[in-house]
Amino acid sequence: MSRKYSIQFKCHFDLTLYPFDSQHCYMKLRISGSTSDYIGFNHNSTARYNGSELLMEYSVGETTLSVDNKAEFATLKVELELIRRSGYAILNIYTPSLTLLVISYVTLFFRADMFEVRVMSALTALLVLATIFTQYERGPLQNSCNIDLKAQGARVFKISSKLPMNNLLNHPISPLRNSPLPLPKTSYFKMVDIWLLFCIILTFVIIIWHTVLDILHNNPKTLMVAGIGDNKLQEIMERFETSTISGFEE
Repeated sequence: MSRKYSIQFKCHFDLTLYPFDSQHCYMKLRISGSTSDYIGFNHNSTARYNGSELLMEYSVGETTLSVDNKAEFATLKVELELIRRSGYAILNIYTPSLTLLVISYVTLFFRADMFEVRVMSALTALLVLATIFTQYERGPLQNSCNIDLKAQGARVFKISSKLPMNNLLNHPISPLRNSPLPLPKTSYFKMVDIWLLFCIILTFVIIIWHTVLDILHNNPKTLMVAGIGDNKLQEIMERFETSTISGFEE
């Protein structure tokens, strides 16, 4: 004897390590019609995922099933692991930003008299990094997947989750088909946010350093004042004038 149930479950994601995160979704089923003394789940039951293991953003990992018949009501718990496919983020976010960061760092080895070239190269890299950061922060990406789990034994379960946005992205005539996938919006920082902010801040520091270097290169006295101070500089100039006068007297 078997029964088939169709139930929708919600899974809360922790995106702190995005895009190198893995999510664990839990589905709990409980027999509330009778206590566990009369009805319980079979301990030999297993859960099997019947759909495609490669989803749009995730790959389905291990599926585990546990049974608890010791409580007042028998409970069955299914755990589904979703591992994010980070190839898209590496190719479209990390690789370009790392390349721009290296270009900004290379400008530190340009000649000191090439101020315009150094600043324009670093500034262009900064603008492109800011564009990458804003381009992928447009909005949350809606996930869509159909998950069919079968518990062999007393019952059969079918778990499905459907969201229409993914179908819109994959539609052949959709204007969003070729658009960049936006990052999920969260109230906390994700790993990719920290990386992009690090690249932007470091490039900005490089531009400031080029500006300071140009000022010191074109005004040597500024370097003396900044490193020695007004009083010490005046004392050195007085000694220089005294030594010059005594040289003329000799």
